[in-house]
Amino acid sequence: MDVFKDQWEKQVRILTEAVDDITSVDDFLSVSENHILEDVNKCVIALQEGDVDTLDRTAGAIRGRAARVVHIINAEMENYEPGVYTERVWSPSSCCLKPVSRSLCSTTLHFTFTPKLFIIFP
Repeated sequence: MDVFKDQWEKQVRILTEAVDDITSVDDFLSVSENHILEDVNKCVIALQEGDVDTLDRTAGAIRGRAARVVHIINAEMENYEPGVYTERVWSPSSCCLKPVSRSLCSTTLHFTFTPKLFIIFP
């Protein structure tokens, strides 16, 4: 089974690289932004409905999309000479991959969860 999994992952990487070669960065970022916005809306609905599973699944999709965006941005920046421009792009993009600390979340928002209601208090 591991051989099948490894072969599958290898073929997915090859396909992803082929799609990357024919897709412009601008188009990729535009589509990714739209997908992330759709996912954020799904998260809001899941919060309102108290659907923890959908919230977790959709939040994972957002993390995956953000990681892919950062990967593409970093690959694109490698085409440029290092300098102020590339550093100003790399710095915020790498921030997207850092996990949000629980202490930051707990100090900025207080959550109250009831069976049908999810309230965020500032």
